[in-house]
Amino acid sequence: MRTDCVLQRSLRRCCDFANLPAMRAWIIAAITATTVLACGSEDERPDPEPTYRDQIGPLMAEKCGSCHQGDAAAGGWRATTYADVIGCLPDGTSAVAADAAGDAPILRALARPSHAAVADTRAVIARWIRAGAPPSNSHVHPAGFLDPRSPESHGRFLRERRYAPMLDTADRDACGVCHEGAPARPVPEKAPAARATACTTCHSEAQGVSACTTCHGTKGKAYPPRSACFNPGTKADTTHAAHVEPGPFHMVGFDCKTCHPVPEAGRPVGVHIDGFVEVWGVGFSDGDKTCTNQCHSRRDAALPQPKWNESKMACNSCHGAPPTNHYKGACSNCHHDANADATALKGLGLHMNGKVDVGSGTGTGCGQCHGTGADPWPTTGAHQKHKTPAFSTPVPCGTCHEVPTSLAGHPRGTGVAAVRLLGLATRGGVSPKYDYATKTCSSVYCHSRPATADAVREPKWDQGAAASECGKACHSTPPPAPHPASTGCGAALCHNGAVSGGVLTPAGVLKHVNGNIDM
Repeated sequence: MRTDCVLQRSLRRCCDFANLPAMRAWIIAAITATTVLACGSEDERPDPEPTYRDQIGPLMAEKCGSCHQGDAAAGGWRATTYADVIGCLPDGTSAVAADAAGDAPILRALARPSHAAVADTRAVIARWIRAGAPPSNSHVHPAGFLDPRSPESHGRFLRERRYAPMLDTADRDACGVCHEGAPARPVPEKAPAARATACTTCHSEAQGVSACTTCHGTKGKAYPPRSACFNPGTKADTTHAAHVEPGPFHMVGFDCKTCHPVPEAGRPVGVHIDGFVEVWGVGFSDGDKTCTNQCHSRRDAALPQPKWNESKMACNSCHGAPPTNHYKGACSNCHHDANADATALKGLGLHMNGKVDVGSGTGTGCGQCHGTGADPWPTTGAHQKHKTPAFSTPVPCGTCHEVPTSLAGHPRGTGVAAVRLLGLATRGGVSPKYDYATKTCSSVYCHSRPATADAVREPKWDQGAAASECGKACHSTPPPAPHPASTGCGAALCHNGAVSGGVLTPAGVLKHVNGNIDM
């Protein structure tokens, strides 16, 4: 027996007496007539339309959840929450968007042989879609309150109220009074209202409702554009990703605070939700949407004022490649991340890090460009053989190169190392020369003294060990006449203590090739 029928009979019994005033009789007659109209049998009353909370959600969990869940959900569609179910397929079409005939993508999928095992769900899901895919039969909120696409959505409602219901428990519409997971709950915290959906059911990021993705971005990406599925009018945006994500010019993305004021965690208030996009300290023009700042418009930039969402960056967009009056050598000679002709980057660890790094970024002084750490000696060619030779004192850099007294104007040149053989290289009245084409030295005091048939008189820069082999590289052992033919080099009469068994001693190394013939 239905409750309204019981009520109708009770009214008749309680109110059926003869001398009622006319008005009271009229009111009771009206109430009785109303209840009589509603008092058909149970079979005459249509079944209520299905809702996500009561029918579709449990059905999805039972029939669809095993395949359609997580980041690798089948078909790119999840059946975990209400927002997932009414969400979009990979082609951007809502799974529950019905056409003129009432057909929807989810219904077409259920009609395929691959879904035969769950085909029995199709009828109830079709009824649900025809009813507007309601989340529940609640009369507290409008029917579209949980659908981000609806004009009645809770997101639109909160934006219009400047998020006061979400943040203030004293607000007349405070979310936290009924819903668990709201940023602000009553103190002491009350139990949530019966059957009130927890906010974190859909807002499942670590920060819940207060996550950046709630307002701008998509799951896992807290930057625009918003989901085109739930925000059909959202504008295309590739520039945010170009800044926030690693890209062709930088290994690590830039923090949001580089360009915007970042709110206190969990409190999106103040300038953050004032209705404007606040861009601070980066030379951004609201009028033409251009940037003029340190990141762009370095010396000789080809694109000194890039336009938001329209400009495409290249190697010379921010600085010349190379800049005017810059050293003319290959970029890779000095900059670890650049390729030789400045057409691409071979590494990203040092690029756009706020510094002009030379070398590996670990050097100091001369070691920034050629060397390691504070050591100015390169590892190329015969540099190390001159730095720590096995048979002579170390060769100062100034023997082969002009050493700058400051970095002003240095480096300079045509892109090749300037070799100027001076000092020790000129002892004995020789005129040493370096051939850039063959990379060889000739007439150098350090080599071929005295000239012998088997001496390497013109050592090649990258010749290797042969260019410094004892007995051949500079002179034979012993040298030819007028040097004595004796092999007792270590005798007290000649090179006492400098040679032992035909090999230079540590003391002898310090006196060898020092510009003097020590006896």
